[in-house]
Amino acid sequence: MFNTPFLPDQSHGSYIEYITYGWHVFKRPNEAKFLYFLIAGSGAGGGGGYRAASGTSRSGAGGGASGGVTTSFIPAYLLPQILYIYIGKGGVGGVGGAGGTPGSTGSSAEKSLISIKPTSNTSDIILSDVATVGTGGQGGQASGVGGLGGSTGAAFTMTSGAFAGLTIMSSRLTTGGGAGGNNGIPGSNSTALTGRIGTGGAGGGGITGSTPQIGGVIGGAGIVTQSQAGHGLTSRKPLYGLGGAGRASVDSSFGEPGFDGGLSSGGGGGGAGHSLSGGCNGGNGGNGYVFIGWW
Repeated sequence: MFNTPFLPDQSHGSYIEYITYGWHVFKRPNEAKFLYFLIAGSGAGGGGGYRAASGTSRSGAGGGASGGVTTSFIPAYLLPQILYIYIGKGGVGGVGGAGGTPGSTGSSAEKSLISIKPTSNTSDIILSDVATVGTGGQGGQASGVGGLGGSTGAAFTMTSGAFAGLTIMSSRLTTGGGAGGNNGIPGSNSTALTGRIGTGGAGGGGITGSTPQIGGVIGGAGIVTQSQAGHGLTSRKPLYGLGGAGRASVDSSFGEPGFDGGLSSGGGGGGAGHSLSGGCNGGNGGNGYVFIGWW
């Protein structure tokens, strides 16, 4: 089933945006001579925190990786009039480990892509945000080992899609997520605005004894003047997303989940928690995005 995209904002030129995950149909306007594409993949989910008895050492989970981004310029007459757009769905956060078991790893990101058919086969792809996607944050582990942040994927290249050679393009791979706190250490931060649309999620806090630790935050950079805690923000102008912050650990109460990522950004890692209280899940990654402009 195809989703209906937003209508072009004609007062700002001719363009269209897609942000709802799934397949969409784009019909190239007859007057279009050139097309510009910006493709951002989804973010991966944060891992679930480690849960065990009160007073023990427990580690937080890693944050999910961001999506990649590809931009391209192409003469319109080289492409079919009907193109198929897929928007990647944000990865689901991992589940907190129960009764002294590690938390689960968050779901990997999904590619966003443009294809000549509604398939993700390499033989049909024109452009994608990456060649391989970033992964979800690793779940919190036993004493002494914090969950690893989601790993980066591989950038899209001319050999990643059958028709990529028709385009003039630039591609940036994903950014990884922050690591979870090891025992009594806070979760690792993640840095905003590193040349992608999205940001990796921050790591969840660990705990030693009964002293909780904070989760990581999204470190400020450029116009993001302050470090960001909570759910990841999405800015439309200029376009960027921030990852979800990591959740603080708790000793003997219900563990809240890591925070969700903004546009194309990873979810935050769950903090360490108590085995009988539940929670400590990772935050979900944000969906991808495609922009098409023409003139």
